[in-house]
Amino acid sequence: LIDIPFTLLSAADQNKSYHKGYLFCLKSTSIAMKLAFKFGTGIILINLLLTLAVSQSNTTIARQEQEEEPPPANPRLQCELRLPKREVHNHLAKTLIAHRGASYHLPEHSLAGYRLALELGADYIEPDLVATRDGHLVAHHSLELNDTTNVAEVFPDRTSVIKNKTGYWLCHFDLEEIKQLQVKQRYPDSRSTMFDGIFTMPTFKEILELVEDWNQRLLPMVESRPSEDDTDKKINLRRAGVYAELKDPLWYQEVMNFSLVDFFLKELSESKHTSEIFNDTRCESLVLGEYLVPPLVVQCFDVEVLEDLHNKWSAKFDESNQTETTKSKSVPPMVVLADAPACFDEDFWFHVPSFVQGIGPSRKCLEPLATAEAFQVKAMERSLAVHVWTERPEFTYVSEYFSNLREELEYLLCEVGVDGVFTEDVATASLVINQENCKSRKVNTFEPTPAPMTAETISTPIPINSNSSIAQQPLQCSGGGLTGTTASLAIAAGLMGIFIGVIVTISIMRSRLCKSSKDSRRQVQIPTVSMEDDHEML
Repeated sequence: LIDIPFTLLSAADQNKSYHKGYLFCLKSTSIAMKLAFKFGTGIILINLLLTLAVSQSNTTIARQEQEEEPPPANPRLQCELRLPKREVHNHLAKTLIAHRGASYHLPEHSLAGYRLALELGADYIEPDLVATRDGHLVAHHSLELNDTTNVAEVFPDRTSVIKNKTGYWLCHFDLEEIKQLQVKQRYPDSRSTMFDGIFTMPTFKEILELVEDWNQRLLPMVESRPSEDDTDKKINLRRAGVYAELKDPLWYQEVMNFSLVDFFLKELSESKHTSEIFNDTRCESLVLGEYLVPPLVVQCFDVEVLEDLHNKWSAKFDESNQTETTKSKSVPPMVVLADAPACFDEDFWFHVPSFVQGIGPSRKCLEPLATAEAFQVKAMERSLAVHVWTERPEFTYVSEYFSNLREELEYLLCEVGVDGVFTEDVATASLVINQENCKSRKVNTFEPTPAPMTAETISTPIPINSNSSIAQQPLQCSGGGLTGTTASLAIAAGLMGIFIGVIVTISIMRSRLCKSSKDSRRQVQIPTVSMEDDHEML
């Protein structure tokens, strides 16, 4: 196309018909256009080749680094506790944890309260696990029974003294006696008491059975039913898990010489429902864009207890010693709980174990916003999920910075950007998450710096196991790589060169030289010019 002005004319016409200036104009235009296209395409090719070379180099380095690491002992079967950054179509962007069940609506730690929480869209139900005198785990928040049960009516003479305190201590009752009690509302002044005295205290095995029945029978039944409208779909019912807390394990060790960790592992291995719970949440079987919450999460304030559980779990459920009941149970995600002011201490982060996947801070640890941002950065540096406790709807429990629970939830989920919340008002939290109010508010995203060395990483290398974040990371390029943004910039630079060439060409064609030479071609008969002279002129 550039050479059309010359191909349309014969050599004779070129020699006799054109003024030198006009011929110079045409050839200058041709040269400008050719240079523009060569410059533009050259920039595109050079950028793409350099980008491809960097991408290949980074991929090779990453593969070499990965090959140098020993393979994980046990592959991770469940998804990570922290939701992936990629878009997930079958799960919302935040994790909803029903604190002691739907305890704002029904008495805490009751099977009915757990079931209601699942129906309202909770990802997890959260039982506090304590031990009876005969070594059975039950769900109850306090070590003393009188606040939330009718123990004073059923066993009026069973008070005892522990550490100079008199009460109805749960550890002095057998499971058979515990089952004779009925639970009641902890906050009768602000919550309904209509269901007091109806429900009993559930065991850990009953809780596992409830979740298994929800995931295996009820949820598929609800999802398969045709719906005339989308009202029920707005709740986003989904597979759920158990977010268990080992309650005061050091107290049990001191007073009763009990190990809650041993009781916990024993009941998991004996329950017929645990294999279904674990086998049906394999992350490796999911397609791209799907996510399932880990079926079991263990939380505790005591780091040494989590370390004990981690070590004993690996030994008990090792691949070489698996049965059909314990098959495919990798180490569950573990969460360290933190209250203020301990969460403000730099030593707190220094002692967080490498195998932990999450931090459970009090909401006081995230007020005001500047403090919350600093906490989030430290958590992200260590790839830890942040699940905040505890959100209650009563005005006396809402932070002084907010007028109601909804504002506080939007602050934590949207402005601070935590990964999940513990709440007793599951209905309100479900609405905030499902309506995606974060779209209208700025969600904070932080660029974490490399994690600082801890005492554990300095003294000994971090073992790569099924719970290790190193074992979970896919092969990635550590540098620029051939990304869409880089390629777009390369093409844009080339097109800019072409655009500049076109502008130069138009300027030459509109110049006074071209215009005057056109006029002289019509009016003046000029002698012929040889091509040798013309080339010499150019």
